[in-house]
Amino acid sequence: MIRENSFTPRQVCIVTPDVIGPINNGGIGTHVYHLALELATVHKVTIVFTGPIEHFSATHWSEFYKKKSIEFVHLNEMVDADVVAHTDWFTRRSYVVYRFLRERDFDFVHFQEWQANGLLCIMAKRSTEYFQKTTLTVTMHSSTEWIHEGMNKWVEWPLPDAKLEWCERYCCEFADILISPSDHMIAYCRERRWQLADDLRTLRYCFDQKRSEAPYEPLPGVFAFFGRLETRKGLEIFLGALEALDYAERQKIRKLIFLGKNGQLTARGTDGVAGIRETCGKLHISFEIRTELDAHAAIDHIRESRATAVIPSLVDNYPFTILETHMFGVPTIAASSGGIPEMLGDDRLFEPTAKALSSKLKEVLGGVLPQSQGKYDPKVAAQTWQALHQEPVKLGKRKAAEVAVREEMPLVSICVPYFNYGQFLEQTVLTLKRSTYKRFEAIIINDGSTDQASVDKFEALRQNPPDDRFMFISKENGGIGAARNFAASHAKGEFLIFCDADNCSTPEMIEEFLIGIYMTGGDVVSSHFKAFDQDVFWPGDDTRILYRYMPIGPALEVGMLANVFGDANSIMRKSAFDTVGGFQTERHTSWEDWDLLARLCLAGHQLDVCPKDLFWYRHTDAGFSRNTSEYQNNLRVLRAYADYGPVYMRPMLKNVLIPYHFGFDREHQKANRFMAQLNKYLMKPIAQPVGRKLFSAVRGLVASGSKRK
Repeated sequence: MIRENSFTPRQVCIVTPDVIGPINNGGIGTHVYHLALELATVHKVTIVFTGPIEHFSATHWSEFYKKKSIEFVHLNEMVDADVVAHTDWFTRRSYVVYRFLRERDFDFVHFQEWQANGLLCIMAKRSTEYFQKTTLTVTMHSSTEWIHEGMNKWVEWPLPDAKLEWCERYCCEFADILISPSDHMIAYCRERRWQLADDLRTLRYCFDQKRSEAPYEPLPGVFAFFGRLETRKGLEIFLGALEALDYAERQKIRKLIFLGKNGQLTARGTDGVAGIRETCGKLHISFEIRTELDAHAAIDHIRESRATAVIPSLVDNYPFTILETHMFGVPTIAASSGGIPEMLGDDRLFEPTAKALSSKLKEVLGGVLPQSQGKYDPKVAAQTWQALHQEPVKLGKRKAAEVAVREEMPLVSICVPYFNYGQFLEQTVLTLKRSTYKRFEAIIINDGSTDQASVDKFEALRQNPPDDRFMFISKENGGIGAARNFAASHAKGEFLIFCDADNCSTPEMIEEFLIGIYMTGGDVVSSHFKAFDQDVFWPGDDTRILYRYMPIGPALEVGMLANVFGDANSIMRKSAFDTVGGFQTERHTSWEDWDLLARLCLAGHQLDVCPKDLFWYRHTDAGFSRNTSEYQNNLRVLRAYADYGPVYMRPMLKNVLIPYHFGFDREHQKANRFMAQLNKYLMKPIAQPVGRKLFSAVRGLVASGSKRK
């Protein structure tokens, strides 16, 4: 342990979907537990747990960790997100974490890459005033992509999983400090062309040193499979190795012990427990399965049985199963996969194949036991983590951006297309007038309105504008894209903001957009928004929010199937807007904002998202996007992608990807809506076993019914 007087105390938060205690945890939860124990010897530590409570209650675990001088906060105890957002579960969860953390004052916040809990906080530090004096780290354990590859299976929910993978990569790219426990995970990400944070470090996991055991002499023929009973952890390899042994060798096996939570065997099409029973029964080998034991109890059971541990993972990062067997004196053989060679000597390793493991088992059955010691040093690991928390906090760019904006005062051109929205235009104009940023021009274009009251309203404002920053111009009707381009052609500003004539901007919208684009150094910044009903005259704090829209950013791999980029009500450099030719001006289709933002990103321009609600979006029945052909709208976005790809891309996207997505995803959309409602009503009881099992059962039924045959 590090002595308390060695370091200066800091306020430290660890955000995690996995932790020892309330859930049947894995490696991430074990890491969080040991890291929190180590840091709590010096610092004030808070664990923010974002997963479900599967055992006891949040109050129970709060008291449990309080005794260890650690604050425990569960997601359900945080401020409510107050509205169902038009986004995925992992973005909503990240939003609730963001809402909670921005009210606290932490020096360090540690996120895990899995499930992207840190997405909104990292976005916020890049473009808002939040977390400017907080170091945000992300630790790479087991990304969604890495897990699926390890399980040798395709994703089950293609669009949400693809977005989640992108969000996890985003967190790894823009964290202040990116941490990996192994060199293997860094190499894995680089091979797949991830963009990793500039400050990238290898820090081994902490491990509580209060308990350690001397090695023992194992009983011949007793083996313990130690790990989740699934493909990724090598159970199929182990079962295949047993099948490859000849009869004489199998006769030397006295007992097999399987210790781990049940999982799936992809190649065998069954679960781990069923696969074990079938194989061991066929081979007439004595076996025992224990799925209920935690790590300490599992180690105790291995030691009591005097077994040799077998860890045949297909892929692994820096597995705690190795640390635990090393620290507790358990003789171990393991696959040479992932980061395991960084932990064990060569004489303990075998290639992750059934044939290689079979040969290794024969050696051990013949009395050849590994002699090398583990390479892990818990004292060094603790010292490196403690040293990290003595570094100066990584400051954000907000102050410098504010100074630059104040000194340069760039002109911002607000482009407002207008057609038959006479009942809303004056509100839109007045919300722009009250802007905290004063150096702007507003160009309102009457795109050939046909409603006389709307024409009269426009003319009244043109003749008596709020001030000389507002310009009112009429033109023949050409559609919203043409109207926006016409406004941009009159713009004198370096930056453009497109604001619809029925939206209401917040007073800080222009200033926040401008500071955001200075902070990120990019070309486009979109934002969150709150939608309100068309019958509300003037939105305010007491206005009922219909939904909140939270785009995630330039996830191009899914941006043809879902608008992940943002709304037209964004800020962009006029130079970038001009390079892509502005908005496409085809008539009778919508999604022109989606089309433009996709084209900007496809052309290589940087887009970022400010996770603030910078404007109110009026949800109207007459909204163009709700009254146009979804098929034609999809083709519009398809053309944007096809224009930036090879000639075969358009037919491939049109005839394969889009039809497959809509055939596959229609039921998923229904499923997602149903699950969102179920989650809403079961938010409280889901912490209890009955509610949790019901939720899991319904999800399984929905998923199985949605899969394409």
